[in-house]
Amino acid sequence: MASTCTICSSPNAKDCARCHSARYCSPECQQTDWPCHRLLCSQYATHKSSSRPSPSHYRAILFSPKEDKPKLIWLECKNEDSDTGGRFEMPQYRKYLGQYQGRSASAEHKMIQKNLLRGRSLANNLEVVCRETFLVDGSLKNQSIIKATQGGLYYDWRGPMLAFKENGKGLGTTTHLDMDMQDYRDIVDYFICYGDETVNDSDQHHNGSGKVKGVKISCQGDQITFGAEKYVSVDVPRSHMVFYSGTPPISELVGFPVRVRKYPPDRLWKDSEEAGVYKNQAATFLHLETDKSSNRWGWVPMPWQNEVGSVLVVRRDGQDVTTQQVEALCEFCQFKMQPLFENGLGAGLVKMTREEVMGYMTPARFREYFAELREKKMDDDAAWITASLPK
Repeated sequence: MASTCTICSSPNAKDCARCHSARYCSPECQQTDWPCHRLLCSQYATHKSSSRPSPSHYRAILFSPKEDKPKLIWLECKNEDSDTGGRFEMPQYRKYLGQYQGRSASAEHKMIQKNLLRGRSLANNLEVVCRETFLVDGSLKNQSIIKATQGGLYYDWRGPMLAFKENGKGLGTTTHLDMDMQDYRDIVDYFICYGDETVNDSDQHHNGSGKVKGVKISCQGDQITFGAEKYVSVDVPRSHMVFYSGTPPISELVGFPVRVRKYPPDRLWKDSEEAGVYKNQAATFLHLETDKSSNRWGWVPMPWQNEVGSVLVVRRDGQDVTTQQVEALCEFCQFKMQPLFENGLGAGLVKMTREEVMGYMTPARFREYFAELREKKMDDDAAWITASLPK
C-alpha cells in the first residue's frame, strides 16, 4: 500500500518531490491531485516529527471555516481509563469546535473506512469531528473545505472540522497515528462524496473513479528533451481537471467535442534559452476562433499562441480517445481549416466568404478528411489500418 498511487491506487508510484508523502503513478494523476495537494504540501514538508510537543500528540488536520486552506496541527490524545479496565487515547478536540450557547459545542463523530470515490478500503480508521448542530447553530460555511474540494461539494459543510487517524480499523481502537497526505486525499474525497446517493460501494463508474484514455500532444521541449512522440496515449483519472476545461470550437462543429488542458512545463526545459521549447502548433491551431461575429474569427486566442507547452486532450463525453483521432482533429484544424480561414480573411490564395469557410466544419467533412488521412498514414503506421471515429 505504501507505494500505491494516491489517486488511482496503481502500484510502483513515485513520491511527491516536496512532501514525500503523496505518491503518483503518472503526471496525469499528480495533476489531478495538485489543486488539493498544494494546499498542504509545503506545510507537510516542514511539519517535522521533531516538533511534536509530546509522545501523546499526533498529526491531525484542521479545516477552519475562516481559512482558505487546511492546517496541520498536533492533536493531544490523553491516556484515560476505559470502563473495561483498559487504557485508551482520548483526542482533545473540544477546543477546536468552539462554543455554542455559552458552553463547549456538542461533537459529532464521522468514521471513514473506505474511499468511495476511488474505490479503496483504508488500512486505518479516519475520523472527522464536527459540531453536532453545525447546520442550525449559525456556523459559517467551511472555506478551507470549499477550497480543498474546489467547490465540488454535495453537502453544506459548516463550522470547524477536525480530522485524525486511529491505529487500526473497526470499533475498539485505542491508539492513534499521524495523518499523512494520502489520508488528506481520503478525507477530502469523503467531503466531496458525503450525501451524494449516486456514490456507493458498488459504483465503480462514478465520474470520480477509474481512468479513461486521453492523448498528450507533446510540445517541442518534451520531444527534444525526452524523445517523446508527438501524440502519446495516456491514462487520465476521471477526476482530472481537464474534464472541467473548455471545448475548442472546431471540435464542437465537426461533432467530435474534446476538452484540452495544458501540462505544467517540465523543469528540465522550462527555463531553456533554446527557442521554441513551448511550441505546439497542433494544440495552437486546435483553438481557431469560429464565431463569425467576432473580430477574432480565424485567429487563435492569445493563451494558445504563447507558451503553450504540452497539452492533454480527452473526449468531452468521458469516453476513450485514440492518438489517431486526436491527430486527425489537429491536422484538420491546422492543414485544412487554417488555410481556408486565411482565404476568408482575404489573405489566402482564394477569396472566400466566412459562410463558405464555415461550411467546411461539419461532421461529414471531418469524416471525409479522417478517411483520406487514414489512407495516407496506414502504409507507414499499422495502427491507422483499424483507426476510426466514434459512431
